[in-house]
Amino acid sequence: MPEEPKLAAIYARFSPRPLTKRVSCVTIEMQIQKMREYCERTGLTIAREFEEPNTSATTALADRPEGEKLLHMLRYQEVQHVVAYSMDRLFRRQREATDTVELWHKHGIGVHILDWAGMLLDTTTPQGYLILSITSTIAEYTRRDTAFRTRASAEHRQQLGVAMGHPPLGWKRARHNKVWILVPNPEEQEALSHIKRRAREGATYQQIARECNELGFPPRGKFWRHSTIKRALRRATRKIEPTVSPSEERKLT
Repeated sequence: MPEEPKLAAIYARFSPRPLTKRVSCVTIEMQIQKMREYCERTGLTIAREFEEPNTSATTALADRPEGEKLLHMLRYQEVQHVVAYSMDRLFRRQREATDTVELWHKHGIGVHILDWAGMLLDTTTPQGYLILSITSTIAEYTRRDTAFRTRASAEHRQQLGVAMGHPPLGWKRARHNKVWILVPNPEEQEALSHIKRRAREGATYQQIARECNELGFPPRGKFWRHSTIKRALRRATRKIEPTVSPSEERKLT
């Protein structure tokens, strides 16, 4: 009994870029040629070829005309394999790539990447799937570690009074020694004191927001909202220490 053909879809994408850099890029024609050769060598039958010219990598696969068609074929299991020259031809970010490829693998779809950091990635083999799993784990660790260090650095700088982003309620930005720092905002400090006191007394976010509107505390926006109260209380738990003396602070305020 003849073996059923292993149907594959090959996908090529080319990013728009200045003419001066196009010479060094892998063209769609070159990608297609390499993928055809790979399919012939490995016994994959090409069921459909997708060419995505002048499409930025920042566009999600589902938002690309040909990418949407590829996902439709996969959804209805019209092919069992996806072939691409490199992972960035398919996806925008490493995390998105590993998550999607792992999902496809669970649904029996093999992914073949001709240039995965200089080597072939074939998730239909134990070795290929192991490489994907290791890469996914490293990507997850890197993302969490970066987020932790960024958050710790931001909190430390905020505790020192260095302004980062939008200042929390009760504070405002001021320039001091070529650095933007946080100094108290007297009007908002009064509102913040009321918010913290009422929260300790057990008032809800909605009740506090209504009271702030009735008392006439100047809001950030058209009026006080419960989400504003919630965010203000969360950020108020972080101790902020102005890095200027009281006399300098009065000059800045």
